[in-house]
Amino acid sequence: MQPSCKASDRSIVKHRQNCHGSIYPTPRSLLLAITTTNMSPATAEASHISFSYQSSTITFESWITFFTLCFAPLITHIVFGLPEKVVLSAKGPSWHDQITQANPITIGWRYFAIAYRRVRARQWDKIDMAASNAVFWHADDGGWNGSEQMMTKCRPWITKLPESTHTAICSGSAIATVAIALQGVREVYLEIQSWKHQARTRSYDVNLTDVFFPLAIISLIRLVAAPWLTDKWGFGLETPIAYGQSVSEMPSFINGDTDLPTTKIRVVVADAEGSVYPEFDRLMSQRTRQARAFLGLWCAVVTITGPLCFLSTAMSLGPRPGTVITTSTGLLFRIFYMSVEAGVFLIHLTYLVRGNAGNVVIPCISSWWYKLYTLYLAALAVAMVVVGCLELRVRMDGTLTSSPGS
Repeated sequence: MQPSCKASDRSIVKHRQNCHGSIYPTPRSLLLAITTTNMSPATAEASHISFSYQSSTITFESWITFFTLCFAPLITHIVFGLPEKVVLSAKGPSWHDQITQANPITIGWRYFAIAYRRVRARQWDKIDMAASNAVFWHADDGGWNGSEQMMTKCRPWITKLPESTHTAICSGSAIATVAIALQGVREVYLEIQSWKHQARTRSYDVNLTDVFFPLAIISLIRLVAAPWLTDKWGFGLETPIAYGQSVSEMPSFINGDTDLPTTKIRVVVADAEGSVYPEFDRLMSQRTRQARAFLGLWCAVVTITGPLCFLSTAMSLGPRPGTVITTSTGLLFRIFYMSVEAGVFLIHLTYLVRGNAGNVVIPCISSWWYKLYTLYLAALAVAMVVVGCLELRVRMDGTLTSSPGS
């Protein structure tokens, strides 16, 4: 009795019959059949980036819902993350000077720097809190300024003090922090479920409503500085006020608005014990134990989460390294966040090593390369939304996808 023909033998026979009408395999067909038979399903997959226009049937009402879900994390991240500005010169910042303030790397740096300044403060008062939450602009003096020197220099110009030395429970800043925290926790939960789904189904789909959800997770950095965030302050632009004197009626910027009235406030530099700290003595040295501990935490967050998130995003491109199986929306999504994650790691770590952590404005904010990098991220974000709109499809069960339909 002849042994039964195996699957590999049958494939060789079929291939040979189709090509030459003979059942005897040639060396080339034999090698092809053996290679194909020995490849596992995962190995046999080839890289594939799909694009399909399939959103033509989506109704206007549905688009409103989808855009709300899409832009909610982005709007929350930018609106609650942008600092109030104080313009100290006749010429204000141009659009390319202001756009860098919306960069996620800039916002994350500011949160960490405010918390770091609070850790080092010898006597944290309301003016320190106001100065740490403001960013100052002077066109003829280097542009944006959030240095420790400006923190002390601006003290005589205060026109409106915060309600407390910490964030009030019933305040806009506290409500914003709660909203960001809830949104971030929700997205962390959804991200974990997404990882489980990818591991189970080997699906790497990203649709329009997903493109900005990682920003909600990044915004959780706000919790580091949450107790000391406020927008209830004002600084004057005219004649500086002498220490201990009341503020005269004069034009001022209160949260960047010149139309708001000024308030007479008595500004005192001395602390509760009557000690007056000079400029170089209001903050403790960066070599103190508290400062080094916080810097260690900051560096750990950057050096651990940055590379891990980068690798996780890169690995989600396909079932194995070197294989990309995704939609065009998914590809742009991963390029965008890999660019952000690489920027956080390289830029934060560079300036932490250089000792610039005391500045609430990231030192490279006025650099031409940082402006180009910010515009690059903005262009990627626009492309991600446009392609996500074109590829969006609603399945029969109501779920959304960008994958091509059958």
